[in-house]
Amino acid sequence: MQFADILKKTLKWEGGFVNDVHDRGGATKYGITIVTLRALNEDIDEDGRITVDDIQDLTIEQAKSIYERAYFIKPKFNLLPDALQPVMFDMGVNHGPSRATRILQQVINLVGLATIEVDGGIGPVTVRAADTSYRRMGHYMINALCDARQNFYNGIVLRDPSQERFIRGWTNRNNDFRVIV
Repeated sequence: MQFADILKKTLKWEGGFVNDVHDRGGATKYGITIVTLRALNEDIDEDGRITVDDIQDLTIEQAKSIYERAYFIKPKFNLLPDALQPVMFDMGVNHGPSRATRILQQVINLVGLATIEVDGGIGPVTVRAADTSYRRMGHYMINALCDARQNFYNGIVLRDPSQERFIRGWTNRNNDFRVIV
């Protein structure tokens, strides 16, 4: 699958400019948060400050570039089996690449075909274990990732009931990545 196709599926769930006071991500556009722009030092309007104005001025092309660099290549999701890349990329966008990787590593350990460190980083051991697990489990591996992701969402709501307003959208997004087997 090409990155453009992977991104298209994620952008289906990420809209235009939003600044919902209840969303812990703060101001976002195309799913890119102000925290992300600051972490990447992306001053969109080139005024020397990274503010909500930068989020508002973000173009879809700039968002695509940020996603490919910071959410696909840098966390090494591109090294995983092709079938796992869409759900991993989407989890990385939604939860952060490190959290997404920890979810993958936990699922690999639960599958029992490999035992790897849950460290939030993708290296050769995680790549091999993901490949082995996917080759043995096929699409069940994708669904196992979706199950673990749903558990993560449910945990957010249990810890902070104010986030329940988002659970339906999160669940719909997650289910969009499930595979009928």
